[in-house]
Amino acid sequence: MNGGGKVGLSSSLDWRFSQVFGEASAGEEVQEGFLNWFSLDLLGFLNCKMEILRRSPVVAADAFHGDEIEEENDVFFYDSESDHIQFCNNEKLLEKMGSEGPKAIAIHVTGFKKFLGVSENPTEKIANNLKSYVEKRGLPSGLSLGSCTVLETAGEGAKSQLYEVLESSVVDKSTNGTVVWLHLGVNNGSAKFAIERQAVNEAHFRCPDQLGWQPQRLPIVAEDGNILKAKETSCSTESIFKSLKSKGFDVVLSDDAGRFVCNYVYYHSLRFAEQKGHKSLFVHVPLFSKIDEDTQMQFVVALLEAIAATC
Repeated sequence: MNGGGKVGLSSSLDWRFSQVFGEASAGEEVQEGFLNWFSLDLLGFLNCKMEILRRSPVVAADAFHGDEIEEENDVFFYDSESDHIQFCNNEKLLEKMGSEGPKAIAIHVTGFKKFLGVSENPTEKIANNLKSYVEKRGLPSGLSLGSCTVLETAGEGAKSQLYEVLESSVVDKSTNGTVVWLHLGVNNGSAKFAIERQAVNEAHFRCPDQLGWQPQRLPIVAEDGNILKAKETSCSTESIFKSLKSKGFDVVLSDDAGRFVCNYVYYHSLRFAEQKGHKSLFVHVPLFSKIDEDTQMQFVVALLEAIAATC
């Protein structure tokens, strides 16, 4: 590779993961994947720039024996069984893997307008500002931010609007790969972020919604059975939680999204996601008076990245 010459694959170009990256700390997992776009000095790993691309399964090293490597196509991958970093040719690798890049993930986000007792809903501001915020910061390769929509804080009267928003991801032909719906709602009595693991088939509103509807112990979808019926998200909530905690955010896991509009929307979204092969997740945020706007914007971006990393 120095000087652009070709190098045949051999044991001299074979390092253990620990030699390159050091020993893993207790409890740390090594993500199988590819270390791509290396500018490598064979004598000292100088001028090294890498991007880890998740791929599965990892192709065995011996599949590439005999391949030659050119500087512009240098690629490495980690084989967990042998604990070795191996060379192979980028084009041949992609051909064998049947993939041309990281898995595509599109995340659509919704927030809510104001409602009784909450004159300024932080999720409305987050949803309205998220696209411009993300454009400045950027997102990991393969992850894209889809639509950002502010929903009426209402149940039955706004159900048609909700389904128009959900259906938009189905008719959008530009969306390939995994589709995730991330719904944000405010819990004005909390000072923490809450990842909601489920929604319950019960509408029991403590006050009228913004269109005047106030159901009492009614099933959200009658054909799904009684009000005890619950639907769980297929997102990896535990992994998402750990990722956010590791970044210093005050976040908890929750099994109770309430019985107001948040739970109503979440139940419909989970049901829709099941039918369409999508994913859905609801996260409660505090008021800006409890956690400031900038921190909440940082949290949502970290949340997007955590969701993508676990899909």
